[in-house]
Amino acid sequence: MITNECIHQRLKELFTNTHEWVDPYDSEVINNKYLRKFVKVLLYFIPKPLYKLKLAKKHIWPENYCLMGKAFLMLGDIKNAEKVFGELEGISEKKYYWGLPINWKSAKYVFPKGLMMSTTTSEVALFLLELRKYSEKVTDEILRKIADNLSSNLNVVYEDKEKLIYGYTPIDEYRINNSNFLVASVIYKIGKVLNEQHFVSIATKIVNACLEGVSEDGGIPYYMNGNRYDSYHQVFSLRALYILKELSPKYDMFYNEAILFLKNHLMDLDGNVYLSPQKTVIDMQGSAEALYFFKMIDDCTTAKKIQAQIDKILKHRGRYIQRDWQKFLFGPTKSRILFTRQGELRLLLALINQNE
Repeated sequence: MITNECIHQRLKELFTNTHEWVDPYDSEVINNKYLRKFVKVLLYFIPKPLYKLKLAKKHIWPENYCLMGKAFLMLGDIKNAEKVFGELEGISEKKYYWGLPINWKSAKYVFPKGLMMSTTTSEVALFLLELRKYSEKVTDEILRKIADNLSSNLNVVYEDKEKLIYGYTPIDEYRINNSNFLVASVIYKIGKVLNEQHFVSIATKIVNACLEGVSEDGGIPYYMNGNRYDSYHQVFSLRALYILKELSPKYDMFYNEAILFLKNHLMDLDGNVYLSPQKTVIDMQGSAEALYFFKMIDDCTTAKKIQAQIDKILKHRGRYIQRDWQKFLFGPTKSRILFTRQGELRLLLALINQNE
């Protein structure tokens, strides 16, 4: 059993030793897309040689700091949570938006390093909203700047009197459900804190648009009106809906349908959380997010099942790993490492026992 003391110690190690961070997107230094994809797969098994050969390069990911900050707060370590805030403030150069530390190649776009990302900025904002309860470092002015950045600087892909869709960044035309749900949750929450109704109105328009891009049975596809579902983004959106559901009975109804979709289509009765509805891959990112979510909503029965299956399936030689493929090139295969952003930090956050 991993105790809170062990989790706390590991968090402090990861905060100090950023050279230990391993991320599949460290392969983005490669321009050739086929080689990049191949190296990304190899990172699941042999990361050290890839970094030595400079086929992957380590980066400082703001989201890692964000996850650590949330965990420090859950452990009651306000001092280290404030240190995390200091790192994040430095990365943003006090502009109060955050992006990726890489030039991210995505279909027809290359998103430049540091370009505001809706999801990264929103995740940091949710951490800062929690830190604000315990620290005076997070001011109303900072929260307002974040809400203004999200509401004014992201590309408006579509807008009418009732609906609003933002791109993933200030430059793209993507219509992504999970990023819009998350942006809405942050803008709404900041609007409540600051008592500024126009932010609440913006959030409502975003959710109205998102609800036209999801499935009737509660599935939240990656793209609006798409057919690609995965456990991580389903839970990612559920965390946002947990905040937004108080805005409308309609939102609350869909929130409950989305939980059922997760359980019925992306999990099994044993508590395994699958990457997709095909149920051939179990990944730590979706599993840890689901564990955190079900603990958050006090569904202890489901949370215990998920944790038991993580301990049973997502381990290799006694160590947690990122992924278990039930069907791979030559049969069932397990990865050999656990990524920092997609795996270890999310797992540490989910494993914190708030009753200790």
